[in-house]
Amino acid sequence: MKTMSLGALFFAAILLCMMAKAEAAPAEDTPVALVADFVNVSKDKHALIAQAAADGIAAELKKRGVYEVLSRREVEKTAYNRGLRPPYSPNDYVQVAKDLGAALIVSGEIRDVYASVKGVDREVEVGLVVRVKDVDSGDMVNGAGVRASVRAPAGSKSQGELGIDAAALAATRAAAQIEAYQPITGTIMNSVGSSPRMLNRGVSHGVKSKQEFLVYRGGMRVGRVQARKPSASYTELNVLDNNGGIQPQDRVLSLFPEPKLGK
Repeated sequence: MKTMSLGALFFAAILLCMMAKAEAAPAEDTPVALVADFVNVSKDKHALIAQAAADGIAAELKKRGVYEVLSRREVEKTAYNRGLRPPYSPNDYVQVAKDLGAALIVSGEIRDVYASVKGVDREVEVGLVVRVKDVDSGDMVNGAGVRASVRAPAGSKSQGELGIDAAALAATRAAAQIEAYQPITGTIMNSVGSSPRMLNRGVSHGVKSKQEFLVYRGGMRVGRVQARKPSASYTELNVLDNNGGIQPQDRVLSLFPEPKLGK
């Protein structure tokens, strides 16, 4: 008998919560997440800016009850016992996440850092991109792209200190976006003859052209589809993966698009 992966259990839990007609009891199993070290790809290579963002989002996600966040100490200890040493690779994090029973990995990058002078104040703005991915499949299930800026009288704080403060503020905003995100769920509709597969969700439900969805049956992943022609209330689909034989009444769950960082 097949057993459901942590990722499948996580997706199934979302589907049940979103589609249940009766009021559900409070979930006892909040998804467990590992927050990886964030990277700084900006021109300002201040080492502590990325760490401030990672620590900030770990604290915020835990405080808001979005995920059960593994402690940095727990992650480092498990990695060490595996013979892994920093800087950790994405595959290192996957191994550690599985060892610790985490269903999700939260990663992020400081995309840019801008410093400027506003009158008698110095201002620093940080752009942060965060991705939340399923451990088993690598699919992105949530994320955020945010900017945050802080200012202080010139001479009161260094540019590095302002960058750390801005990164922490950006992390708070990113956690709020992640908490607020609601995935699109729906059902595969009956099709006639060679007609394309259809989804009972459309533009009015937030579906966008080329948006991708995972397809589930009984909690098990059976395929992947992409929105081809969304109308107001339904969407024609392209099948990207049909390993389980997609059928009418199968459930779908939208994947999160690559986070975009506005200007």
